[in-house]
Amino acid sequence: QYLSAVGLGRDTEQAKQVALANLARIFSVSIAEEQIDKSSFSSEQGKTNTEVTRFISAKANQQLQGATIKETYQDQQGQSYAVAVLPKMPSAKAFRDSINQLDRKVVGNLHYAKNDAPNFLKALNALEQAHKAQQQRENDNRSLLIVAPTGIASTTTSADIEQLIKQSLATLSFN
Repeated sequence: QYLSAVGLGRDTEQAKQVALANLARIFSVSIAEEQIDKSSFSSEQGKTNTEVTRFISAKANQQLQGATIKETYQDQQGQSYAVAVLPKMPSAKAFRDSINQLDRKVVGNLHYAKNDAPNFLKALNALEQAHKAQQQRENDNRSLLIVAPTGIASTTTSADIEQLIKQSLATLSFN
């Protein structure tokens, strides 16, 4: 029913903060690193410039809404302890709601990129937005598995969207 963590500190307030921080650490930090090379060519005084942009997406989703300090204790040496708890059910609901919202965002961006985008750059931007949303969705699903027995399956992965981006970039031609 609950996730819990203990914190130790020199006083009760520090012990509470450490307990909450330890509870947050239960949820994994997921860092996705992707390098996509974008080249922009301009001819100023006969020079060509190439720009490489590195996209790094790092997001730690630590769902601590509803976390409370249930107990505190101070031992004879003056050390303070605190126990933080988080009910699993409300956290699971929050993760499910987030996943459903992100699924809609991914589907919408993929549809726009494939069918409605007026030009290549808008389609590529939609694919990048879909990729970012899918990565967050995958993070939320991993966190959901911490507080619920099952996650929510997805028909798309961030790797699938990465492949679409790479294929789109490969078809780009410069005249």
